Amino acid sequence: MNRLVSKKISGMSVIYGSISYFILSHISMYFYPGGTPWDPSKIGYTYWENFLSDLGETIAKNGEPNLYSMILSNSAIIVFGISICIFYFNYSTFICKKKWVGWITSGSGILSGGGLILLGITPSNTFKSFHLFGVYLWALGLFCVLLITVIYKNDEYSNYLLSFTTLLLIFIGYHIFQGLTGVRGIPITIVQKIVFNLNVIWYLLMGSILIKNEETYKVKQVSI
Repeated sequence: MNRLVSKKISGMSVIYGSISYFILSHISMYFYPGGTPWDPSKIGYTYWENFLSDLGETIAKNGEPNLYSMILSNSAIIVFGISICIFYFNYSTFICKKKWVGWITSGSGILSGGGLILLGITPSNTFKSFHLFGVYLWALGLFCVLLITVIYKNDEYSNYLLSFTTLLLIFIGYHIFQGLTGVRGIPITIVQKIVFNLNVIWYLLMGSILIKNEETYKVKQVSI
C-alpha cells in the first residue's frame, strides 16, 4: 500500500487536509443562520451547543436555507477525508514492523477517512441513516487506529506523542459510548468539538512525522 504514493505526499496531504478542514469549517460557522437541535431560536452558530453536522445541513435548525455554510462545511470534510485516506497509504509500514498489524491499521484508517467523505455527501437532515453510518465508520475506524498505535508504537513515538494519542483514544472511545447509549444535549456536542480538534492536531503531528520519516530514510540511503 505504501508504494502508491511517497510518505512525503501522504504527510503533506493530511497536513493540508487538516488545515483546510479547520479553517473552512470555522468560516462556515459564520454563515450558519442559527438554531440548535434543542433551541431553534438561537441566533447564529453556538459553538458548544451545535453539532458540526449542523453546518452541513441544507436547512438550518431555525428553518432558514443553509447554502453557504453547507457548501463550505461539506467541501472541507470531504477534502479532509480524502487527505486522511492518502495518509494511510503509508501508515502500514510506519506504525509497526509486523505487516499484518500495519495493514489492519491502514485499512481502519482508510475506512475512517471514507466515513468523513460519506458525511460530506450526505447532509444529516436529508440522509440521516447514511450520515450516521458515516459517523460511526469514521469514529470506529479512528478508534482502531489509535488503539493499535498505542499498543504497537514504534521508536518514532515520543512519550509526548504517545500521551496525546492516548488522550485522543480516550475521548473518541467516550464519544462512541455517548452515541451508543443515546446521550443527547450539550454533553455530546462538547465532546464532539474536543474530539475533532484533537483529531486535527493529531493528524498535523502525524503528517509531520511521516514527512520527517521519509527525509531521514533518504539521508540514510545517500550515506550508504
